[in-house]
Amino acid sequence: MSAAPAHQSSVELVPPYVCLTIELSDGPKIDGNRPAIDVTLQSVTQTCGARATGILLTGMGEDGAEGLSLLRKKGGTTFAQSEESCIVFGMPKRAIELDAAQHIGSPQEIGRQLAMQVDERSSFNRYVNGVRANAGANAVVATAITPSA
Repeated sequence: MSAAPAHQSSVELVPPYVCLTIELSDGPKIDGNRPAIDVTLQSVTQTCGARATGILLTGMGEDGAEGLSLLRKKGGTTFAQSEESCIVFGMPKRAIELDAAQHIGSPQEIGRQLAMQVDERSSFNRYVNGVRANAGANAVVATAITPSA
């Protein structure tokens, strides 16, 4: 698969059998996973740091927990899906155990919190005392359960 750049203020959906590193890559499997959301979150953290938002949804295993933890340590905003709303509570569970998730909720609750966060950033942070703030990239990455290759 050829590389495709991620776009500013976008939600990047990771297709089956590739890793997202801000560019799509058919890189190696990580702990048997591709897509490996840990790779994606590490790349987003390296590129966007505290401006990034990571969301870890239902999924088997522990993929994504370390990447979400790194993002939180670098000042990013982190979400994990709640146990009661998950089909498979593996990935979010591990993130919660690592204290990687600042916010825990159903996809609907996460969506509401995310909408409030985006609204706050655009209406408050862009204009402080009449001065336009630096409009840096805000990365939001979502992944879905996909079959293993």
